[in-house]
Amino acid sequence: MRHILLLEDDADTRLWFSELLHKAISDIIIVEAEGIQQALTLLAEYPLSMAIVDIYLPDGRGFEFIKKAKKFNPGIFCVVVTAFDDDTDIFLALQAGADGYLLKSQDKDKLVRSLKDIMGGAPPLSPSIARRIIKHFQVKDKSPQEPRVALTDREKDVLIFISKGMTRLEAAKMIGIREGTVAGYIKRVYEKLNVSSRAEAALEAKRMGLI
Repeated sequence: MRHILLLEDDADTRLWFSELLHKAISDIIIVEAEGIQQALTLLAEYPLSMAIVDIYLPDGRGFEFIKKAKKFNPGIFCVVVTAFDDDTDIFLALQAGADGYLLKSQDKDKLVRSLKDIMGGAPPLSPSIARRIIKHFQVKDKSPQEPRVALTDREKDVLIFISKGMTRLEAAKMIGIREGTVAGYIKRVYEKLNVSSRAEAALEAKRMGLI
């Protein structure tokens, strides 16, 4: 029997998605959690092979759970299931280690089919998410480039950390400065690179050969 964690704070959505999971995958036991801390407890208690994770939870973001789950059990298959298709959410989820990204708005039969495909090794991605990812990584010149405006070494450090999905507080601890100072660096980096989101900043960091 496969143990699957369903991390979702809405009871109706948990019931709905549990039914989809049972339709898609045979011989499963579903354990449910409403928040990250409860999910981490279940992670230690059950031999979980998969986790279905919502992004916005009462005690944090699903990305936080995915990072910790992958560290605790590298073999766990984590799929984000959310109503949000913002570029930042998509890339932060993938950077955290998500193995798939599905939208709740997707047709129910297609969701079931995507879940079935997991057993065959196919990455579960809603079509619109796959298109966004392809679009972002269709870079004409793939060689590392210098930024259009020069960044200081500290600004490059901040860019690298936020591109890897770190929070401002996490970046501050890594560098050894205050969180408010990191916020100031992020603002300057965004202005210099002419970007307005972490996803765009991550793409610039990749273009520059920093990540």
